[in-house]
Amino acid sequence: MVSPSLNEHPYTKQLDEYIRLAEFKVGSDVPDFELPDKDGKTFKLSSLRGKYVLIDFWASWCGPCMREMPNVVKLYKECKGKNFEIVGVSLDQKRDAWLNAVEKNKMKWIQVSDLKSWATAPVKLCNVSAVPYTVLIDPQGKVIALELRGEELISKVKEVFEQKITGIHEIYILIIGLMGILAFPAEAKERATVISAEIYGYVRDKCILIFWRKRELIWNSPYKRGR
Repeated sequence: MVSPSLNEHPYTKQLDEYIRLAEFKVGSDVPDFELPDKDGKTFKLSSLRGKYVLIDFWASWCGPCMREMPNVVKLYKECKGKNFEIVGVSLDQKRDAWLNAVEKNKMKWIQVSDLKSWATAPVKLCNVSAVPYTVLIDPQGKVIALELRGEELISKVKEVFEQKITGIHEIYILIIGLMGILAFPAEAKERATVISAEIYGYVRDKCILIFWRKRELIWNSPYKRGR
């Protein structure tokens, strides 16, 4: 029998961390973290819960990062205000280099850094081994996609929004259908002048199907939360 004290051994903890990092993939929960923003205020990732978030790991000294930045700027302009936010995590060690790059490249989204380069906490939490590196997460804080760049990045984010809109439209169908069924449940079956039994059954079954498929979206709807 293995002694419980081994759970606190440094090697055991290191092994647990290796396992966690290996399992960081699409569908994983993104651990919360906090870092100072460019104004020195503390930013917490969890403060954006309820929004789609792109975490962009970059550095001013990284050539590929700077070449990729116009795509991120384009994405931000096209998706700003659509329940979407970008968090730039800089791996710079010099504050001036970091802030100059932010201003020069017109990076107007949230920017954070503790100037610890590869030792900054989110690098380890998100298993970052090279930059640029992106993590796209959903409103519940789960990973949707990793390492997106260029047009693939922009198209993926737009695809996510299109799926969201489709889901909302289906919820509207659900609500309208339920209103109709509740308004005349008995009459719908009996009076062909109002609605045939076949249509009644179709609407009922469709509503149940949509409700089941979109139950998570409904539970997390801003209307349900009173926003």
